[in-house]
Amino acid sequence: MASVSTSADGEPIASVVAVVAVVGVAAVVVVGVAVVVVAGVVVVGVVAVVVGVGVVVVELLMLPAPMSLVHPATTTLATRSALTTARRPFFLIGCPSFRSASNTVGDGRDRSAGADRSTDDTSDVRHGLAHHRYRSPMGVDGFELAGTDVQIPALGVGTWAWGDTKTWGMGTYDTAMSEDTIRDAWDASIDAGATFFDTAEVYGSGESERIIGVLLASDPERAAKVQIATKFMPSPWKLNVRTALLSSLRASLGRLGLERVDLYQIHGPISLRGHGALADALAEAHQEGLVRAVGVSNYSVKETVAFSAQLRKRGLRLASNQIEFSLLRRSPETSGLLQTCVDLGVVPLAYSPLGQGRLTGKYSASNPLPANRNFSNHPIETVDAVVAELRRIGDANGAKTPGQVALNWIIAKGAVPIPGAKNRNQATENAGALGWSMSDDDVAALDAAALPGVRSLANRFWQHG
Repeated sequence: MASVSTSADGEPIASVVAVVAVVGVAAVVVVGVAVVVVAGVVVVGVVAVVVGVGVVVVELLMLPAPMSLVHPATTTLATRSALTTARRPFFLIGCPSFRSASNTVGDGRDRSAGADRSTDDTSDVRHGLAHHRYRSPMGVDGFELAGTDVQIPALGVGTWAWGDTKTWGMGTYDTAMSEDTIRDAWDASIDAGATFFDTAEVYGSGESERIIGVLLASDPERAAKVQIATKFMPSPWKLNVRTALLSSLRASLGRLGLERVDLYQIHGPISLRGHGALADALAEAHQEGLVRAVGVSNYSVKETVAFSAQLRKRGLRLASNQIEFSLLRRSPETSGLLQTCVDLGVVPLAYSPLGQGRLTGKYSASNPLPANRNFSNHPIETVDAVVAELRRIGDANGAKTPGQVALNWIIAKGAVPIPGAKNRNQATENAGALGWSMSDDDVAALDAAALPGVRSLANRFWQHG
């Protein structure tokens, strides 16, 4: 039987995994090359290599322990017990949730600064569903992040576009966007009450964070009003997630010019490590005073519940789950994820709430979106029908625009939309979603017009929630 050891962050590892991987990949490569050389069938050989590597990767991902080979330690009974975790096909349910051999931070005592608020009592969450509206703390006025005194408004700002060249075209096809127009969007958003800004280490390869850092430093008065959230990308090769997360967090803080962030999120459920290892890393970041609240992104109902439980064991609360949620992707509601968030006191943050611009009404078959905007990529004729309903409801509510109605619908669902804003006009347009509420009949009409979402292979890997 293969020997088993534990990694430094308390999670079991299989010491033979690397050997299995190398031998398996080498074998299929040899077979593929042989097919090419002997038979001259290049396509068949390449397919053999790709399929073989895929099989090996799937088999490894179904192992009951994560593939970490760092910091081996002595085998323990807890480690052997943890290895009883059932094998589950990665390609069917996404990245596996491996069981951690350690469910505590250090000696297991609660070291959270907000520990007195981090209990299993969810009575502070106001339950109820009326015409598909989800009631949560602060409701349409905003939310308080669980386990903290950090309050965020009902509308935020997503900053993926700030500094991004590939998808959003800053410095390339979108010649109108610059740091000056971004400053205008920043000022207009804050002045309108949209003071929550979401960024990530991968947005523009750090440029988004750097730009926000400049804005914070240049206007202390507005900076005092904002709440900043950023994210850690848990790439599969980041096996020592504790070291990787803390290093990424410190780099993000350096670009932002902050001592700590209001919300730090796991960008997606793609780590090869278990929930326990990621929770350990977040708990250490919180203990060091680098973050106020912690959250996740793209997590399913099951993953959200499991991660929340792991954080509670460490004296923390799960504050948020950031998901793609809009009238072009209603699946987070129909799957029960929004209700799960209410039950757990977790704030749903809705990214791409306008379908990357599709719900603004500015695009059509004759005026298509720029390339690479792949979220909610429905046929434009299908989107037009949703936009028509948005126009009808907007006209009945004081000439609101389709985008403002789309954002208000998300607010009515108890989620915080975080649309992008490249300039002052877009920021002002977004803010028009605040200060009014549509009727239950309008909500129901939009529910009927909404689309479930697009399920591509990439989305299945990345978006579980």
